[in-house]
Amino acid sequence: AATGLTVFAHSFGCFAARRMFDQAFLAAGYSELPVHVIGSDPGVCAAFNGATHMPFEDCALYMNIPNAVVIDSCDFAQAVLAWMLEWGVPAYEEETHKGLVRHVLIRKGFTTVYADGSDFEIGKGVKLRDGKDVTIIASGILVDEALKAEEMLAAKGISARVIDMHTWKPLDEELVLRAAAETGCIVTAENHQVGTGLGSAITNLTSA
Repeated sequence: AATGLTVFAHSFGCFAARRMFDQAFLAAGYSELPVHVIGSDPGVCAAFNGATHMPFEDCALYMNIPNAVVIDSCDFAQAVLAWMLEWGVPAYEEETHKGLVRHVLIRKGFTTVYADGSDFEIGKGVKLRDGKDVTIIASGILVDEALKAEEMLAAKGISARVIDMHTWKPLDEELVLRAAAETGCIVTAENHQVGTGLGSAITNLTSA
């Protein structure tokens, strides 16, 4: 990366977080080098590999690195978000982001939510369903579950808004605050520790 190339590094979610965090923080984050760290099989996706391979703190680590971008994609169509930053999509202060990117990727058993070629923007969530009683903000593998929850709630007469917050950092603050104001209630769903992940980021924003 220091020679001007863009680096893409991939491993299982636990290895791409705990084991290499010091290098990611200093060599990429501190040095502001274009390094994309892709962690697959995050959290419960590790399944039969057991608890040692189930990171629920991986994104939290990267969210603490200044100017890092953190992405949790829900399917393969959305996985191109990691590459969009390299293509010159504005990130912070209308400047092209060339620093550290943490990308959580589903390796197998994914559910297709978006059609191939769908458009996404870093730092901008996607409203998948409109609703007035409650907002469900989800990411990654929980997006499909949130859509199922919306259908179950609708059957009970509850109108739920569903938002796919694929980018945790930078967070789409405008979309979150508008949902809070219009529905009065937000529920988050993530394959991660709620206290240090997407849920805490939204809580910090809405309680400020």
